Amino acid sequence: MNLYEQNKKDIELYNFFVINCPVRKKNKEYVSEKGRKLNVYLDYSKSDYLKLISAIKRDLNNNVRWCNSSEEVEGAEKDFKSQNGYKDDKFEYIAILDKNDHNKVNYILYMIRNSLAHADFEIDGNIYRFRSEFDQKCKAMIRLKYKTVMRIKERYLNKDFS
Repeated sequence: MNLYEQNKKDIELYNFFVINCPVRKKNKEYVSEKGRKLNVYLDYSKSDYLKLISAIKRDLNNNVRWCNSSEEVEGAEKDFKSQNGYKDDKFEYIAILDKNDHNKVNYILYMIRNSLAHADFEIDGNIYRFRSEFDQKCKAMIRLKYKTVMRIKERYLNKDFS
């Protein structure tokens, strides 16, 4: 799917997660200049990030797994399905490599950004499947409903930890 085939809601996702991505890379450079300005404006503290990650976990019924390997990331969907008794593939989850040197919220935003920027995502109705790889190793598999992706964005922008 190219940008011209996207509808308004997809363009809104692309604008926030790619054009205005508020995260830094390992080398401390921001992914975008607009994102840098947004991050400075919001002025998140460490405790703010911890509250935000807790809110995201609540939104996903704790279906968030910090994995130790690419294989664990790729197997997480099956594990969530069996552990929770899900009957279909419409449930939401985040399985992501645990990077101690990254802020966990920013790392989720960055993985969604990479998936969108490198066209490694699928849309099935209102379900978005994001996948991020590097050197042929899966770093993240994320399946979210559109409203949840937007909720993460709004939580971030509004410091909504409720």
